[in-house]
Amino acid sequence: MMQFSKIIDTSLVYIFILDYNNGLLKSVPNIFPDSHYGYCLQHLKCNLRDKLSRMHSKVKEKIIEIFVLCAYESNEETVNKRMAWLLVEGGQRVHEFLSTISNVH
Repeated sequence: MMQFSKIIDTSLVYIFILDYNNGLLKSVPNIFPDSHYGYCLQHLKCNLRDKLSRMHSKVKEKIIEIFVLCAYESNEETVNKRMAWLLVEGGQRVHEFLSTISNVH
């Protein structure tokens, strides 16, 4: 990220889309303090699928569908209801996965 900052104008505001790589999550705010970042839903879905390995494929896909519903929902109350549903369906594995994702960005 430091090398990248040497070739672009760091006075501008950028938007970064990340897959929740810890190194990037720490370096973006440090190097580009006025910029914003978000998560790539496709990467998050793949990472969640990995976390749900050894689970029956139909159950796994249902959990992924609920996760996507949460991601696309704009109403906070509905997000909270769907997140609760996601946690019930996905159990400890989903809870652990979600605990690795910062909701501040």
